[in-house]
Amino acid sequence: MSSSSGSFPNPEVGPNPSFGATQRWDAIIKVMHWSIALLILLEVPAGFVMSRTYGPSFKDKTVLELHVLASQFHHTIGFIVLACALTWILRRVRRGRPAWDAAVPRAQRTLASAVHALLLLLLVAIPWSGWTALSALADSPAFGNTHIWFFGFDRVLPRIWAPLPFSDPAGYARFGRLHVWGLWAGLALVSLHVAAALWHHALVRDRVLRRMWPLADTTSR
Repeated sequence: MSSSSGSFPNPEVGPNPSFGATQRWDAIIKVMHWSIALLILLEVPAGFVMSRTYGPSFKDKTVLELHVLASQFHHTIGFIVLACALTWILRRVRRGRPAWDAAVPRAQRTLASAVHALLLLLLVAIPWSGWTALSALADSPAFGNTHIWFFGFDRVLPRIWAPLPFSDPAGYARFGRLHVWGLWAGLALVSLHVAAALWHHALVRDRVLRRMWPLADTTSR
């Protein structure tokens, strides 16, 4: 998330301490950035498989096994993404961001900051809405027990919403819709973010992408 970034103050030294302090993102931010990117590439297909195999899993044991595996994968990665996003936000609040490249116009900086802020919001909101949807779905004879997987273990992480019947519109259905809407909004923003980074790198030929590149030198602040 190299091209679209806002500025967060460091409470220890006052506003905008990072401007001019370094020209690259620090190592922790880079690890969070590329880890989240890789996890999203795994998370979305796993969620698709999980969704597509749910109905048939009631009739076919092999499909059921695939569904459970995809669910374990999807839930676990979602929790890791949530942890990475919260770590990213805490790091940004504490350490700020590198100075903007002087070649980037102010309008692009504003747009990049807005996109990046929305991405961080969705990186928290999407896993949260999925966790809440599962939490809000009560166990039932018709649908069985609700599973909240984490590395193959069920319900080691708690419900964060009171369980309700599947038919209750204030339960699973509401949070499930938020989860799906957030996913589509997130994919649109990620596409814009990637396109902007590649545009800066291939056409403008500035340092925006190189400052987040994992093999670039890291200036730790």
